[in-house]
Amino acid sequence: MAEDQASTSKAAATTTKHGGRRHHGDGDNDNVEDGSPSDKKLEHMFQLQAEQQQSIPDLDAYGGDSDREAEPPVAAAEAGMRRSSNASSAVSSPKTAPAYELPTAYRYYQTMPKRPVAPLASNEHFDFFEEATGYPQLWSRMISTYPIVTNRKTGKKAREGDPIADQIAGLVYQNRVVLAVADGCNWGPRPYKAAHDASRGLIAYMEKQFTAEFESQDNTQTKDTSEIGRLLLLGLHEANKKITEDLLDVWEAGTTTLLSCCICKLADSDGWAVMLASVGDCKGFIWNKGSGTLHELTISSRAMDLKDPGGRLGPYVGDGLPDLRNLQLYFQPCQEGDIVLLTTDGMYDNLDPAMLGRTPDSLGLDNKASWNDIDGDLVCEAKNKFRLKKLKDLMKKKEWNPQNLIETLMTHAWETTTNVREFMSTQPGACQPKNHKDYPGKMDHTSAVAFCVGEVDVEAVSAQCTTSSPAASV
Repeated sequence: MAEDQASTSKAAATTTKHGGRRHHGDGDNDNVEDGSPSDKKLEHMFQLQAEQQQSIPDLDAYGGDSDREAEPPVAAAEAGMRRSSNASSAVSSPKTAPAYELPTAYRYYQTMPKRPVAPLASNEHFDFFEEATGYPQLWSRMISTYPIVTNRKTGKKAREGDPIADQIAGLVYQNRVVLAVADGCNWGPRPYKAAHDASRGLIAYMEKQFTAEFESQDNTQTKDTSEIGRLLLLGLHEANKKITEDLLDVWEAGTTTLLSCCICKLADSDGWAVMLASVGDCKGFIWNKGSGTLHELTISSRAMDLKDPGGRLGPYVGDGLPDLRNLQLYFQPCQEGDIVLLTTDGMYDNLDPAMLGRTPDSLGLDNKASWNDIDGDLVCEAKNKFRLKKLKDLMKKKEWNPQNLIETLMTHAWETTTNVREFMSTQPGACQPKNHKDYPGKMDHTSAVAFCVGEVDVEAVSAQCTTSSPAASV
C-alpha cells in the first residue's frame, strides 16, 4: 500500500530496504479538502456516539428498533456523561445498557487546550507501515503469540489466527509525527483488511492535510492543538470510509479498532504535545524522562468485558455504521526525550493481573475469589496501577528508549504465554485452560510502536529505518 499512497504525489520517492518511503512533498493536492472545519462530519460522529451510548438496546444490530430519537450531542454531553481525569470509565457490553458513565468525544473536543503548534519545518517526510526497526528514535514490532498446530484434515502445520490482524502505520516529519495502531476484530482476511485499510486511510488523510497546510500561503499562521485533534477525528472518519470503499455490500467488510496520535512541537514554548483520537481498546502510554514516571494516556478506552473493545470502525450497527461508543480524544503536554507508546491489547493484556494469575486480595482489594465480584471502577483502577508498575519493573535495569521498550514488551508477551501456547499446540481442539496461575497470559496478535519525542532527521530515518511485514514468530 505504500506504493498506492505514493502514487498521489508527483515527487519521486526513495524506498528503504523493505518499503518505507521518504517524500519530498511537492505533490499534486487537487483532491485535498481545504482547511475549513468539516463540521457536518464531526457533528455526525458526535451525534452517533451520543445515540449509541444512550440508546444501545434500540440499535438495529442489537435486536431492537432504532426509531428512538437520540439527544443532540450538546445535550448528551450535559446529561451527565462525564470524563474523569483520575478514574477509569468502563464501557458496557453492546447488548446491555451502559452500567457506567461514558466519556464523550464532543465534550473533550469542546474543552481541549488550544496551544499553538509550530509550523511544519519542512514537507519532507517518511512514512512506514507495520514493523519499523533500525532507527533509535522510532521502533515498532508485530508478533503473534498463537500456537502452530497441525490441521487434522490436511496434516499441514500452520499458526492459528493468521494473518496477523494488527496494523501499525506512521508519518514522520521533522517536527511532527503521526502514529496509528489498529487491531482487526477477530481472525481472518476481513479484520486484517479492515485494520490495513483504516490505518493507511488515516495516514493518507493526515499527509494530504499537512501538505495542504505547508503549501498554503498562511503556513506561518500556526495551527493549534485543538485543530490537530479535529484532524485526527476526521482521520477516523476517513479511515472508516476506507474500510467499505468499493464494496457493493458494506457487510462484506471487517471491523477494527483504531488509535491514532499526533506528536507536535509547540510554538509558544520548547515543549511538545501529543493528541490522540481513539475508537476501541488500543492503548497509549507516555514515559516522562524528567520524572521517570509512566502514565496511561487512554484511561477510558477499555471495556470490562475483554471480548468487547468498546467501539470499532467498519460496519457493526444499524445499516452498517461504526460503533463509536468509546470514541475519544486526548491531549497531553510532553517534553523532548519523553517516550510515547501505542499498543494493541495483545501487549497490555499480558500486563493484566488477572491474566497473570493474581487474585484481587493480592492487590489489596476485597478478599474475594473472583475479579467479577468487585466494583468495576475499583477493578479498573487496580489493574491500571498494576499494569504501569509491571511495565516499569520490566524496564527497571534497562535504558528507556524505543527499541528496548518494544523488544522488552514483545519478549514478555511471548514468554508469558509459553505454557498456554505449548498446551494448545499439543492438544488440538481442546479448550484453552482457564487457570491463569499455571497458564498465564493471553495469546493474541501483539503489536506496539514507540517514539522518542524530539525533532527527527528525516533523511537519516529514511536511510536507516527498515520497514517490513512481521515474521512468522518472535
